[in-house]
Amino acid sequence: MEIGRKVKYIGTDFKDVLKGTYTIVDIKKVFGTVRIRNEHIGIYVPMQDVEIVGEEREHES
Repeated sequence: MEIGRKVKYIGTDFKDVLKGTYTIVDIKKVFGTVRIRNEHIGIYVPMQDVEIVGEEREHES
C-alpha cells in the first residue's frame, strides 16, 4: 500500500458509514493502520480493512 492509492473500506466496524472510495493519506506501519480520506471524512482504519480499487489493484497469485 502506498500513499495516494484509491481504496474502499471492506471492514465491518464502519461498513454503514464508510461507503465509496477513499484515498490513502497516511500509513502507520507500527500500528498496522492507514488513514483514508475523501471530501467528507478522514479516519484511521486497520490495513486489512481496505482494498485497493481500480487499475492499480494488485492481483493475488
